[in-house]
Amino acid sequence: MATATDNQLRIEEDQRAQLLSEVRYAVSLSLTDDETCATFGSRTDVDFKCCVDQASTFINLKVQRVVSVVLNGRLLTEQEHAFDGQRLQLSELRAGDNHLQVSAECAYNHAGVGLHRFRDPVDGKLYHYTHFEPFDAHRVLACFDQPNLKARLSMRLELPSSWTVCANAPVRSSHTEADRTTWQFETTPPLPPYLFAVAAGDYDVIDGPPHGTVPMRLMCRRSLTQYVRPQAAELFDITSRGLAHFQKRFGHEYPFGTYTQIFVPEANMGAMENPGCVTFNEVFVHRGPVSELQRTRRANVILHEMVHVMGFGDVVTMRDWGDLWLNETFATVEATFAVDALGIPGAWVDFAGMVKSRALHQDQLSTTHPILVDPVDTDSIRANFDGITYHKGASVLRQLIAWVGDERYAAGIRAYFADFFWGNATRSDFLAHQARQCGRDLDDWARLWLETPGVNTLTPSTRAEDGQYTAVSVSQLPDACAGLLRPHRIKVGLYGRRGDRISRRTARSVEVTGAEHQVDGLVGERVADLLIANDDDLTFAKLRFDEGSLSCLLAGGAVAIDDPHTRSLCWTALHDMVRDAQLPAGEFVAAVATQSALESDDLLLERILALAVGVADRFSSDRRRPAALTGLASVAAAQLNSTRTPLLWARCLAATARDDAHLDLLQGLVAGDLAFPGLVVDVELRWMLLARLATAGRAGASEIEAALELDPTDAGHRRAIACLSARPLEVAKTQAWAEAIEGGSLSRARLAAALSGFASGLVPAGGFSAGGRDQAALTHPYATRYLRVIRTVWETRDYEMARVITDGLFPHEPIDVSTVQAVEELIDGPDLPLNCRRILMEGRDSLVRAGAARLADVPRSDAPGHPALAMTSLSE
Repeated sequence: MATATDNQLRIEEDQRAQLLSEVRYAVSLSLTDDETCATFGSRTDVDFKCCVDQASTFINLKVQRVVSVVLNGRLLTEQEHAFDGQRLQLSELRAGDNHLQVSAECAYNHAGVGLHRFRDPVDGKLYHYTHFEPFDAHRVLACFDQPNLKARLSMRLELPSSWTVCANAPVRSSHTEADRTTWQFETTPPLPPYLFAVAAGDYDVIDGPPHGTVPMRLMCRRSLTQYVRPQAAELFDITSRGLAHFQKRFGHEYPFGTYTQIFVPEANMGAMENPGCVTFNEVFVHRGPVSELQRTRRANVILHEMVHVMGFGDVVTMRDWGDLWLNETFATVEATFAVDALGIPGAWVDFAGMVKSRALHQDQLSTTHPILVDPVDTDSIRANFDGITYHKGASVLRQLIAWVGDERYAAGIRAYFADFFWGNATRSDFLAHQARQCGRDLDDWARLWLETPGVNTLTPSTRAEDGQYTAVSVSQLPDACAGLLRPHRIKVGLYGRRGDRISRRTARSVEVTGAEHQVDGLVGERVADLLIANDDDLTFAKLRFDEGSLSCLLAGGAVAIDDPHTRSLCWTALHDMVRDAQLPAGEFVAAVATQSALESDDLLLERILALAVGVADRFSSDRRRPAALTGLASVAAAQLNSTRTPLLWARCLAATARDDAHLDLLQGLVAGDLAFPGLVVDVELRWMLLARLATAGRAGASEIEAALELDPTDAGHRRAIACLSARPLEVAKTQAWAEAIEGGSLSRARLAAALSGFASGLVPAGGFSAGGRDQAALTHPYATRYLRVIRTVWETRDYEMARVITDGLFPHEPIDVSTVQAVEELIDGPDLPLNCRRILMEGRDSLVRAGAARLADVPRSDAPGHPALAMTSLSE
């Protein structure tokens, strides 16, 4: 079983870190353009010190074949190195200097880890790139694969002469013989193995203006150059201004030789912070008109990776994976600060909308965990690349900054970098620097916020006489995990109407530490139209409203608030109430439908439309769902003539069209028979429209094939695969199922596309997504088959493929007690891989939550017969 055997215990890492030091790697890779060759040559020379004479340890290596192992000048026999597919044993080490040379044949990968190989369907050109985080460097080189054995790396590559290349350090020299070129790179500063990187192939290179003495460039597949070159000026501008921002904020210059950013095909993640060789998912190559949300999020991702490269991760590295939050939490928050500082719209609007929403979602799952974890092995590390580490951590850090103060916090991180430059550090090191800056003991704060899971709920209550408050308080409910209360430094804001707008009249800063806090500073103030208990969004908590404020928001007040950040905060809170079955889905959808056309912030408009689509599709009752979707589709259709945001309304229509009139409209747009001012039906929008038509049975294989002829790119192929799987035909579902369970010919990215169509039929864009409710009757028979075979999937497929299959085929629809119970039985069964169990648990939680929300959206007279009724007991 791949996920079980290639697993490294934390105790093994600790023991090895105590034994070894001063590691250096000299790596030589030999790649070819012969696709019939499934392997490439890898030779690693490792120099390291050992503190104990005659000690034993191991080095990680996951390869097809070990050619030779030479330790301190002696060729080891197979019995001596005892290669088991993942490790080489090293015995009789010397006290002091040791030298190891390992030659091996490594496998090219098609799942986005190790060395990924990709052939462009447009021009046949080959592309390669590495992705090693958290534990895949040893797929390409022999290494001590753990973050606290940082090492200097010298990379040598032998490649076809026509290829372009990039690595962590600048090129030292190159030499060409016949059709092969050997590239030698400079030695890097100390880096953890998960940051080693190379990219090689027919990449096009776009040189930008240097940032001071730092050369900047972009790389992409040649078939994407037509899109990247027109966007290069914007990308270089964000990069250069970002480097200037972080140099000032972090207190040091950019510490690596070059800044190269590469768009790579079939990437599993949004981006990866390899120094000198930062990789980005090609979703950030905009192939046509895009929304403000997409532009802001691309800028955020560029700056997120830059935070790593400039500080958290690449310069100062966590000592172990338990402090992954030291990387991701700070990158998320610091990138948001940077987006705002660079004047790019919507930084904190999106933070309140996307980051906080994902954090709330993740922290209410049964798989939630503290921000600080002590993973026992690398399998558990993979499970924690989630919304707790990234989004809750960022939300809680925002609260820490409210306690410490912006300037003191920034001074603390500058001191932290200065003290641990090129080294490893821990959570205690970071918090100690913050405590020194603010003069407060942060141990209790860290214990409550970082070491325990769960989210509190903040609810305001008031009393008033003669139009003035006689009492204002904020109550705090314990979290559902451990029943804890936490300290919250917040603002309580009062908002009032001024004409057709709602503005903040006043606010008071308070510290809520117990079950209730009296806000005496608001006594005597005029009763507000809207009271917000977490104004400015400073803490991480579920936010509730008093009755008057809730009525105000639902009746048109949400869109009338002056500040878009506050509007985003309120919409997120309302959405969370729907998810908690405390606000009927229909009321939320109606609020968005009546207010969205008045929303002036394009980023927030896209966000609330996407939320409404998800609520209508997933949380509406069976009876109300058609009207909810059709209502949103009608609003979208009416707004297609909008001169400012026709793209957003077209996407909303594509996600919600169900009746013949709206489907006819989509067909007219795809065929070019209809046109609206400012609306460009480019390749991406066409695929989104076509996916909805395919799901509805309005587009078949011939229409999909015709669309693929217009867009024969990799993205086009994946969109076509999704559309084919989305057709309401048994053969379409059978083919997608067979490819997942019995096949193996598709790359991870194309398999994910097939399963997306199997489940939902929507080609996502700009946050719009859908479930599989329209085709529940067609896919329901696969639920039993899924539960029967999923264990075998984890026994026979690598982690990345197994995860995609388990997630993509999970039976989300229809919701019934028997499905939930069958999933529960599998979860409770023996010998289920950790990460498989986690996906099943989160899928089960999703069923229970959606069932309860649907029940809350059903009139009282309908409740007894609704299948969601029996779900409520499962969530208790």
